[in-house]
Amino acid sequence: MKIGLILSSPSPHQVELIDAIAAHPQVDAFVGYVKSHNPARHWGRPVTTAAWENLPTSATDILSGRLHGWFRERQADVWLLSSVYTSPATHMIARLLRRRGDAFAFLGEPPQPRTGWRGAVQTALMKPVISRASGIIGTGQESARRYQSLSQSKVPVTSVPYCVDFSAQLQGTPLTPPAAHEPYRFVASSQLIHRKGIDVLLQACQLLPEEGWTLDIYGDGPLKSVLQEQSARMSDRITFHGLLPYDQRQQVFAGKHCFVFSTRWDGWGMVLPEALAMGLPVVTTDQAMSAHDFITDGENGQIVPAADPQRLASAMRQAMDSRQQLRQQSIAARDSLREYSPHSGARQLVAFLARVARPAA
Repeated sequence: MKIGLILSSPSPHQVELIDAIAAHPQVDAFVGYVKSHNPARHWGRPVTTAAWENLPTSATDILSGRLHGWFRERQADVWLLSSVYTSPATHMIARLLRRRGDAFAFLGEPPQPRTGWRGAVQTALMKPVISRASGIIGTGQESARRYQSLSQSKVPVTSVPYCVDFSAQLQGTPLTPPAAHEPYRFVASSQLIHRKGIDVLLQACQLLPEEGWTLDIYGDGPLKSVLQEQSARMSDRITFHGLLPYDQRQQVFAGKHCFVFSTRWDGWGMVLPEALAMGLPVVTTDQAMSAHDFITDGENGQIVPAADPQRLASAMRQAMDSRQQLRQQSIAARDSLREYSPHSGARQLVAFLARVARPAA
């Protein structure tokens, strides 16, 4: 089966899954990137082992017909379109594939819930893409459920999360509880922007006891100075560390007891399974899509409503109070990822694409 993968830009969240697809014995895969890189991210340019090239998607390319020409020169049994739904290029590609009669599945994070005119605009942009698709793939179970609700059609919908190889981390030693005189060490890692909810986390910290815990925050962003000012009265317990290089990101979890992901919205949230793979239980929100695939309340973490500092503080206090169960929680954290791998994701995705592929002539 020949699969054409149209991706937004090179991403470490996708590259191992793409490599596993390319290695599938029944697949011939090639990649076209809508953008050559993502300027909003610091992870560089991870490149897949599959054959790849950059699509001609500038305004000039689209108007001159170069994008049409690129597709005329290429054939696939099925296409996978995984690009930002607000991009004009994404809409053009979906329209082109539908006009050619080509089967394609749209893979993506679900749109952030919005109301009012923003919600209306979002729906207007999303519907033309998913209505043309032969199938929809959500990044995780909750994502698939939301797409099922959005599509209001009979096209098949499935879940294939971003897949990363955590096999080495899963061999790690379970965490041991801190001694009675030692603080319980929380850690957070994210961009310092409103959507990530670090301000909510700091509000929750104000509701915690004055002793017995610390919080290390890794990341950078436009709200850094505001957040540091917000936490000034707790500077003896809260430390800002700045941004680590992407290939050193696992260092943020070393010596910590619990990861807190206070996001207001994340269409996946790869840092959450990264923390679980390192054996940390996770306190997170219901708007982190990856939480719905991996977190079981009371076993390897807790899920609380987003933007609710009281509920977040309560979950953090519960984590502190259950420190003697940390070893069991750490084992459960890693166990939640045992069936999660690029090769298992590739098998699921290839099986779904075969289901929606264009019938052989």
